[in-house]
Amino acid sequence: MKFSDLKVILSSFDLWEKVSGAYNPDGSVKDFKMLDKTINKLPTMEKMVIKAMTGIYHNRNTVTLTELYNTLDRTSTDKLIYWWSKNFETEGG
Repeated sequence: MKFSDLKVILSSFDLWEKVSGAYNPDGSVKDFKMLDKTINKLPTMEKMVIKAMTGIYHNRNTVTLTELYNTLDRTSTDKLIYWWSKNFETEGG
């Protein structure tokens, strides 16, 4: 997953703006503690989606499939399945 993919995918969940401040323009995270603090303030479902996507992007174990299954609503599950089927890559990514 490229940084542009991360932005598009999180934007599809309306979540990119909630974490964009934790990132530098080159795609590096400013501070993982800052990112975690930002994420932890959000509702559980949003937190799980962000943890899953940033975990894939940064190659970090941040959330389990069981946690996602138990947390996500049908719409978010469908979006996650869609991006998973595309290998978390966007057309322009």
